[in-house]
Amino acid sequence: MSENNTESKPRKMLALIPLFIALGIIAGVFIGEKISEKGSYNSGTFSTDDSNPSKLVNIIEYIEKNYVDSVSKTQLIDNALESILADLDPHSSYSSPEETRASREQLQGSFQGIGIEFMILRDSLVVLDPILDGPSMRAGLKPGDRIIEVDGAVVTGDTLTNELVMGMLKGPGGTKVELKIARKSEPDPLSFQITRGRIPIESVVSDYMIDTKTGYLKVVRFAQSTAKDFNLALQRLENQGASQFVIDLRSNGGGFLSQAIAMSEEFLERNDLIVFTDGVHQSKEETFARRTGRYKDFPLAVLINESSASASEIVSGALQDHDRALIVGRRSFGKGLVQNELPLPDESSIRLTIARYYTPSGRCIQKPYGDDVAYNDDYENRYDSGELFSKDSIQYADTLKYYTAGKRVVYSGGGITPDLFEPLDTNYSIALLNRVSYSGLVRRFSFDKADLSRVRVKEKYPSANLFVENWSMAEAEWSSFVDEIIGEDIPFSDMDLAISRNELELRIKGQIGKYIYGDEALYRAYNENDPMIKTALDNINKHLSSLE
Repeated sequence: MSENNTESKPRKMLALIPLFIALGIIAGVFIGEKISEKGSYNSGTFSTDDSNPSKLVNIIEYIEKNYVDSVSKTQLIDNALESILADLDPHSSYSSPEETRASREQLQGSFQGIGIEFMILRDSLVVLDPILDGPSMRAGLKPGDRIIEVDGAVVTGDTLTNELVMGMLKGPGGTKVELKIARKSEPDPLSFQITRGRIPIESVVSDYMIDTKTGYLKVVRFAQSTAKDFNLALQRLENQGASQFVIDLRSNGGGFLSQAIAMSEEFLERNDLIVFTDGVHQSKEETFARRTGRYKDFPLAVLINESSASASEIVSGALQDHDRALIVGRRSFGKGLVQNELPLPDESSIRLTIARYYTPSGRCIQKPYGDDVAYNDDYENRYDSGELFSKDSIQYADTLKYYTAGKRVVYSGGGITPDLFEPLDTNYSIALLNRVSYSGLVRRFSFDKADLSRVRVKEKYPSANLFVENWSMAEAEWSSFVDEIIGEDIPFSDMDLAISRNELELRIKGQIGKYIYGDEALYRAYNENDPMIKTALDNINKHLSSLE
């Protein structure tokens, strides 16, 4: 699940928690089933019995009827729910109807729409890429098309936002939307009628052979179809000669537990413990591999970082505890709290933490939280403490030692600590790269270059692999990009620019490749000089005990 960044609310709201847990706050609702991965959500039981009125309901009604100004009862209720849940733990949360729908789309792995990747570029809505075999591709939309009208409404101007665009293009399957398109090769606008349909949201966004024997897989979420897609990718790579794998879970925030379990099973023996959960009101529940995995004997490396969370930590923790994979990177996020989702009548929802996740060795994945912990400042704290640059900066207590199946020492206390630490790259100016990234400059500059030279580049480099291996940025293009940085008023020194040039050129190369060839080119380019991948490849066949 995505992380909840809501700040803690006043402690006086704690007095209302028992009422909420009893679910008498709003309408006498009772805890329902866990969120269904097939899209069916149990709404629980909702009571209208006023014989035991809620204190909070009475207060809200009193405010609505007597407050000096007009107030929104719905907003008051939403604010109260947010306050109550934020005081429980960092991951119990309230989601509005819009947030709930967006979250479900990500986890269900699809939505209903026209099937394009788009970008707002200089107040224009630009098609980056129609999704393969989606409604827009079938209708004839092409990369670089500018959408100037949707159902007769003009969609250009400085008020254009991603939310506005998605609201216009998404809709129930089978409904139609009229688009007017400006295309460079055509003197007049083109009209398209597109029937909305199911659009998949990919979980495995890249799989290719890094070398003659190593298959690489990038998994960005654990959605409904992740395990199936992952298995198909493994088989594709095996058919191409892969005898070992590198699984990239960096910045994967998690998702469905069942998908993490199924992914882990591919590499474990039958009856190997994968994860267990435990909580005050939830009895201990252990989950074991139901079968022996097809790839249980394949050398394996898993890449993680400080943004790998939840299901990513379950996979990496299980494989580490069974001495089954080499874990490479930096300590993971540390999100080991289990949530149940309760849908509410207005299609909003709450997620309530009911238990904690533990790895097979008994390590609790969840990092510390509470009044004296700046939970949302964790990344900055790791940066300031030096943890992102040196494994020696991670502080462990002796009582937090655990042991893998092979008797190697591993640590609890929050997140998964890798077997091989890879520091944050300091061969460039992090400040400059962050400023350039936040400005969107790399994406805009790269799209312009791709749009101007798409046909010529594809003729010169027929495949993504050839593009990544052979394309390089001309000096004139670099000078043009520097002019763009100056035009954005992004501060930098000559030293910043000099030490960041290789990384910036690599990101531009990746984005140009993406806009012409798709995600494969993006990840091939980004992985070219990735030190974490190099560390994984150099050590994937070493015996884990030799790394201590």
